[in-house]
Amino acid sequence: MYIGKKENIVKLTDEIIKAADVFSQKVAPTTREKHLERGHKDDGGVISTSNHFKGTLAEFGVYLWANFIGGECTKPDTVIYPAHKKSYKKDLVWETPDGIKRNLHVKSQTPWSAERYGFSWVFTKTDRINQMTGPNDYVVLTYVHDNSTIEILKIVQGAKLVQFFKDPVEAQYKDSKRAIYYEDFAHLDLL
Repeated sequence: MYIGKKENIVKLTDEIIKAADVFSQKVAPTTREKHLERGHKDDGGVISTSNHFKGTLAEFGVYLWANFIGGECTKPDTVIYPAHKKSYKKDLVWETPDGIKRNLHVKSQTPWSAERYGFSWVFTKTDRINQMTGPNDYVVLTYVHDNSTIEILKIVQGAKLVQFFKDPVEAQYKDSKRAIYYEDFAHLDLL
């Protein structure tokens, strides 16, 4: 399913896919405790590893897309930090051709998740994006079609997106997460 335009589709190389896989295998154990605190089920790290993998693929897709569109975008950070040094800061910084630096917060969705919850993305309540009012903070909403195809659906200024937050579908996450649903903000421009 393609929601956007074909120029918003990025094909990843085998090298990037392998790097994302290696990173997700290494980072997942460092986030286990935090995931359990937020109400995630203990599945031995399978879902966590998959989520990190898809999220990293999405970040690389946005990185490649932004550099193709114009300007310069920082690479995804694949450093493995100890749990106490993790943050919810921006994923990427994109300096567009007009000289504006945009802090990009990349969110990913998969076909499995879209089928189960509709086109939606979840945010941890403590994530900086929830209090975002800065004019240069943007959320990049992506769809990971498969491990090699990333679609950039929307790039929305964080301050405009916050009004669309709702409780997530799954009750177990209502205390720790907020969600946005595509149909609520589909009318907003790409950037």
